[in-house]
Amino acid sequence: MPWWKLESQDKQWRKKAAPYLEPGESLDAVIGAARARAIDMLVVATNRRILLLKVKFSGAIDSVIQELPRSTRLGPPKGTVRYYPPVLGGSEFVNRVFWDEIRRADAALDEQAPRTP
Repeated sequence: MPWWKLESQDKQWRKKAAPYLEPGESLDAVIGAARARAIDMLVVATNRRILLLKVKFSGAIDSVIQELPRSTRLGPPKGTVRYYPPVLGGSEFVNRVFWDEIRRADAALDEQAPRTP
């Protein structure tokens, strides 16, 4: 997928995820996941938690599937084209074009971790 389409997709997903954020919560990454070809889940990493949001065929958000602690790691992604993050139960995959978002979410987690002297 061309970069300009990914950028547009990211903006749309962030806009759709915004109503599910709590006051003071900020987005670290929004990642599309699928069982087959179409995106049917958004993985939303914030500064406080990870939300798994069910996406309807129309592209609208249907519901919150699960809320995970922010200490949950999504990667590192591996494989050739599809990565099955363990937190998604092994049935949903993330296409290679979104792997940078997984890395961004995990990097944000590293930045939030308390520093030890």
